[in-house]
Amino acid sequence: MDVPFKPAKGIKLFQDIVEQIQDAIFTNRLIAGQKLPSERKLEKMFQASRPTIREAIRVIEDRGLIHTRIGKKGGIIVNSKTNNLLFDNFYLLIRSQNFSINDLAEFREKIEGEVVQTAAEKFNDLDIHQLKKVLEDVKKYSSRK
Repeated sequence: MDVPFKPAKGIKLFQDIVEQIQDAIFTNRLIAGQKLPSERKLEKMFQASRPTIREAIRVIEDRGLIHTRIGKKGGIIVNSKTNNLLFDNFYLLIRSQNFSINDLAEFREKIEGEVVQTAAEKFNDLDIHQLKKVLEDVKKYSSRK
């Protein structure tokens, strides 16, 4: 494996381990289907105890970024990043907190603004052509009613 993890440090070592592994996944140094090193190797890499490693793995697994498989072809395996993961985590956040409708509306305004800005910065001629086609289809189907 080519991801050189650093020894964990801080009050809660498992959090540092979680951050390092998540960062490796989000920056594609660890990709979907790839196995992480064994717990024993992770202990040496992070210079942390087995229970600390297991706690970090449990947290990352709960976030849907990895899964563990038992058996001969088992191990700790990176999951593919999907929108379902974002939706599931956002849903849990909303369910576990006390948000008002106004809080959600404010969040939506901010996130949609960022999405629109990013799309506007990255669009190209093919995107414009596809959007025009979608608009034509919408007009065609909406006039049938």
